[in-house]
Amino acid sequence: MSTIIGRTISNNKRTTLTIIAGAAALAIVSLIIFLTVSRGLSNTREFCRTEDCVRHTTLLTQYLDSTRDPCNNFRDYVCSAWHSSSDYSEQVTSVMDSLRYSWYKDFKDILMQGSLKIPAGRKPLAMYDMCISGYKSGASQLTPFLEFLKRGELTWPEPPRVLFEPLSLAVYLAYRWQSPFWISVSVLEPTSSGKRRILVSPGLYLPIARKQHRNARLTYVKYWELFLVHLYPDATTRPPINVTDVENVRDVERDISESIYSVISSGKMQPALFPFGELRKHVPIASDYLVVSDMALIRTLAELLVKYTARQLNRHLIWLMVQYYSPLAGYEFLKIYYGSERKAAKYLLAYCAHRVEVSYKALVLALGFYSLFTAQDIRTIDTGFDTLVTEAVKKIDSCKWMDKESKVRATRKLTAVKKALWPPAPVLDKDELERVYAKFPEKADTFFRYWALASIAAVRAKWTREYLEAFRLRWNNLPDYVGYDYVLNSVELAIAVATPPAYYRNGTKAMLYGGLLFLMAMQLVRAIDTEGVRWTPDGTAIDTILTESTHTTYLEKASCNIGAGNRSVFPEIPALDITYSALMTSHLLEETEALPLSQDLPADKVFFMTAVAKQLFSTRKFCVTEDCVRHTTLLTKYLDPNRDPCENFSAYVCSAWYTSSDHSEQVTSVLDSLRFSWYQHFRDILLQGALKIPAGEKPLAMYDMCSTGYKSGASQRASFLEFLKSHKLTWPEPPAQLHEPLGLIIYLAYKWQSPSWVSVRVLEPAPSGQQRILVSPGLYMPIVRKQHQNIKLTYVKYWELFLVHLYPDATARPRINVTDVENVRDVEGDILEAIDSVMRSAKMQPALFLFSEISHHVPSASASVWVDGFQRGLSLEPKLTSQDYLAVSDLSLIITVAELLAKYNVRQLNIHMIWLLVQYHSLFAGYEFLKIHYGSERKAMTYLPAYCAHRVEVSYKVLVVALGFHSLFTEQDRSTIDIGFDSLVTAAVKKINSAEWMDKESKVRVSTKLAAVKKALWPPAAVLDRDELERIYANFPGKAESFFEYWILASTAAAKYKKTREYLEAFRLRWNNLPDYIGYNYVVNSVELAIAAATPPSYYRNGTKAMLYGGLLFLMATQLVRAIDAEGLKWTSNGTVVNSILTDSTYAKFQAKASCNNGMENSSVFPEIPALDITYSALKNSYLLDEREPLPLREDLPAEKVFFMTVCYLTCANPSGHYPFAADCNKLVQNSKSFARVFNCPKGSKMNPVEKCSFFT
Repeated sequence: MSTIIGRTISNNKRTTLTIIAGAAALAIVSLIIFLTVSRGLSNTREFCRTEDCVRHTTLLTQYLDSTRDPCNNFRDYVCSAWHSSSDYSEQVTSVMDSLRYSWYKDFKDILMQGSLKIPAGRKPLAMYDMCISGYKSGASQLTPFLEFLKRGELTWPEPPRVLFEPLSLAVYLAYRWQSPFWISVSVLEPTSSGKRRILVSPGLYLPIARKQHRNARLTYVKYWELFLVHLYPDATTRPPINVTDVENVRDVERDISESIYSVISSGKMQPALFPFGELRKHVPIASDYLVVSDMALIRTLAELLVKYTARQLNRHLIWLMVQYYSPLAGYEFLKIYYGSERKAAKYLLAYCAHRVEVSYKALVLALGFYSLFTAQDIRTIDTGFDTLVTEAVKKIDSCKWMDKESKVRATRKLTAVKKALWPPAPVLDKDELERVYAKFPEKADTFFRYWALASIAAVRAKWTREYLEAFRLRWNNLPDYVGYDYVLNSVELAIAVATPPAYYRNGTKAMLYGGLLFLMAMQLVRAIDTEGVRWTPDGTAIDTILTESTHTTYLEKASCNIGAGNRSVFPEIPALDITYSALMTSHLLEETEALPLSQDLPADKVFFMTAVAKQLFSTRKFCVTEDCVRHTTLLTKYLDPNRDPCENFSAYVCSAWYTSSDHSEQVTSVLDSLRFSWYQHFRDILLQGALKIPAGEKPLAMYDMCSTGYKSGASQRASFLEFLKSHKLTWPEPPAQLHEPLGLIIYLAYKWQSPSWVSVRVLEPAPSGQQRILVSPGLYMPIVRKQHQNIKLTYVKYWELFLVHLYPDATARPRINVTDVENVRDVEGDILEAIDSVMRSAKMQPALFLFSEISHHVPSASASVWVDGFQRGLSLEPKLTSQDYLAVSDLSLIITVAELLAKYNVRQLNIHMIWLLVQYHSLFAGYEFLKIHYGSERKAMTYLPAYCAHRVEVSYKVLVVALGFHSLFTEQDRSTIDIGFDSLVTAAVKKINSAEWMDKESKVRVSTKLAAVKKALWPPAAVLDRDELERIYANFPGKAESFFEYWILASTAAAKYKKTREYLEAFRLRWNNLPDYIGYNYVVNSVELAIAAATPPSYYRNGTKAMLYGGLLFLMATQLVRAIDAEGLKWTSNGTVVNSILTDSTYAKFQAKASCNNGMENSSVFPEIPALDITYSALKNSYLLDEREPLPLREDLPAEKVFFMTVCYLTCANPSGHYPFAADCNKLVQNSKSFARVFNCPKGSKMNPVEKCSFFT
């Protein structure tokens, strides 16, 4: 057996499925879950009238027996439509069978259409044509067939002289000859330790062989004789028939087929995985693994191998081979097999298609992929499957009977479920397919020769891992076209399943979810059925993935004691629950109601038939999703109804925030809440992300050490001081060798990620190849300044606390010089206020120039000093030169920095910078420093999760962004946001093109600039790949003794990693843990957002369009319009500085339009007024495109009201604070006619002044 298994290619496990009582599987649920499509369609289009909908309506109703009572027996009622149709026949015994025969019927078209894209497809097409047209009339191939058997040392009717070991023969025929009679054999991917895994499941041909045996058993001797006569037409040399021997063969065949079939039909499976060494017999390599779909199969095989002699089993297996392969020798054998000329002719199409697919499986899959599916089909199916997983996880999370650990494990299992449906990308590449199938026959004289040459070529081919993966996909020509693999944790489908009536391209959602997705859900839930919970996601067999207490409850929940029959809820009940919920969610996401198929199939019928969520759609005037309810509560729960929205809209809306628990000392604006929500859910984000990206276990371990072990851990003060020393930094005294201040500022900002004075980013090089360095105000500046203000009255005591804890030994502790400490305080205060004043300035002046030109902009700055300082801090290769570019977000920033560098001496600046570093990095040394920083134990405990999340994200930024991407956003989320942003750009370009005050040239330039705006939100695909992330973070710590050690090891690994372009691109994305999570970059013409910005209350997955456009998309619009504000017009789309992209005449008009003199404090229209105009227009247009009416949240919250309140809610903040997103709510609504109409504000009221400012009109 070892030799046989050692020679294997690969093919996947087959878990045989009985699809809920045959025909009922598809038809019942298609009808039950019937809710779909666009709510706001015109009155003339009451029903879905696509060809697919009409076809499915006919399928469900044409032969429906209306006299049957659906309340008495729903299966009989629905299936009456199928039993009476022409689709029901001797061979097609279930609706699912029809998928296979439909595949056969369309097989030539599939090959022809696919060949247009893949020229190699002409080879299986030629083989198929030979079978269909030349096979029936072709010369007999008896001699070549017998010779072929002989070369394989197989003889019939007598067994070989040297008998095969029976188990080896069964494996050999199943694997090498693709004749899985007893068993199917697949070689799986090796385990992580390199052990091979051989999967054994019931033979795919067994049900067919059993059926054939039952058809022939009464005339078995005659049946045997027919084969003998046709294989040996010369009576003089024909072997004689021994009737007793033939009847013995018949009896052995019946016993074996019935024994193995009883395993298939038992309904109970017990998969197992164990080393071969644990078997008593047949040990190929004891340390490799045998995987079985059902232990009963192995026991049955063992019993059969003992029960019969080697001679009996050799004769039996070779006789099965002869029955199924002799039709290759000529059409007469096909007639013998099917029993008549009529049946042979009828099933010729199926036979030809089957044989061609066996010979060209990977290529046929590729041809089917291209001919049957569009990109939209693939997205629809993939997205649908993802929604099933999402709903399954939500169901698990809402299970009150599951404890938290069990929920985590079950969720991990479900989110790890793979979908084996589409072939891998290399198998879809036409050039690769041409290469792989180069030796396969283009022409042959006979069908037998096509088969023989293709078989030889297949044996000699070197199949890659991707092709072996494709071979493991389900066959389209065998009954087990859908199933679940417990070992691989994979839902498996043949592509033929994704065709009518399971999947329609132009059907309704109810047809999709009731059809293909229900079939997938039936397999998905097997991941957590009574057998599934015994397998971990990586294919390890255990007692249960659930905790002991939950498993006991689970066994009770998994049984169903209503009625007779199957007492398990699996798979139908949880599958229906998940699919129905996913359908509901899909309607809610798209704000759609069900679209009926006909007058006789209205949505009401669905409600009565399902008795599920009857009220949800029948009375649904409002959005009632959890997200909508949450947002309604946010806007109204604490709203002060006594305030007049027409007098002060900001005060009216923000009253709901000021009095809520979201408003606190630390959370001083609504947008701040996004950051603290990120902190609050940080562990869940890491945990969920790590289910898809194993490297995520590392930041998760660091976070857990911080949140649980940091408080009680041993002090790391000595290690911290040693670390400072290793970087030539000392405190409280400055280093003996002082650092050049500018270089130290850049070094700490970039290498230590401590951007107090400035933040530094290395941008993509200029088109000419010169390096570009971007400098902006330090991201830590607001935090550092606030800390300074909190402790300046007790500054000496604050300094002393750090000193005492860093140097606990009083005899060795440096002394405090109060005058020096007060000098440090004053220097710090002056520097922080100077830089903060730059940040607070409403006017920014971005600039881009060569380092050699810095003195033109900053008279006191020396080009050589600045180049040297930046190079020392950044350590770039190649080194910076004076001909590289310096980009600044605001010229006043570097002017201020230059003034401060001149104002204070080198010693003062070294003490100041290192002291800032000590305040924020000594926290790694122990929890006592966190208490000093926050001023009390209570505050330290309150902000510990935020601190831990912040430090972990700094150490693992790119990985954390990837984990957040996978855990927070579905494909639908990303599509919604991307399409929404594109709609803003489209609306902005339309506004520009309709602006009468702009000349044609200016319109072209501005439109070009807007169309070129990039959106920096999602990480590049390369850093979302689990294998790539595994490689990037390979040397980061998986374990460490302390939080400090985690930080040191991660920092060291990060410094040594050679960063790719994609990594740097992801690293440049906005931080989720700092206030500037949204902005516009003038230099690269990019709207930039942290992914944390795309969370509630800014973005809701199941919200309305008004919530989306009033939330996240309005935030994006405020940055988009900066591309064309007074500063933005000085920059071309490729980052070149000009006087203006407008013509002189238009620029003069622009200045007038950009100013607003209707009594507002801020006299510029930017960014609020054009941003609101664009967003509101895009919202209106989206309703028109979707043909939908706006969906209100409740009676007093129509969509337009929700839009304006959401826009304003996101601007709520403490009046005294400074915020990166400083939109003025009152300013934007005062200049909106739509707002005045929606809130019915009298003309002349504060929020509806007579004179209004506009930009585009």
